[in-house]
Amino acid sequence: MSPIVLRKRLWLVPPFLFLTLSMTGLSVTFKVGPWSWNSRSRSHRVDLPGPLSWRSRRGAGFPWLLALLPVGSLSGLVAWVLSGHPGWGGL
Repeated sequence: MSPIVLRKRLWLVPPFLFLTLSMTGLSVTFKVGPWSWNSRSRSHRVDLPGPLSWRSRRGAGFPWLLALLPVGSLSGLVAWVLSGHPGWGGL
């Protein structure tokens, strides 16, 4: 495999949904604030304060992690999850 990576990111619904085309295939990513989900890896990612971030294992859930983050940085997303959004089950 070459050390050069060719890929193109196309915004489908800026800034929430985008398509990534690469030499190995394509993927769709859904992003809300610091949280994102990728269709190819089926993993969740959360950008944490500073240089930190968190990545789930393939297909693993993460709602418990939101309880550990500062509410000020994720107030809208945390309120949405805590409201008992179907599919997340609330915290």
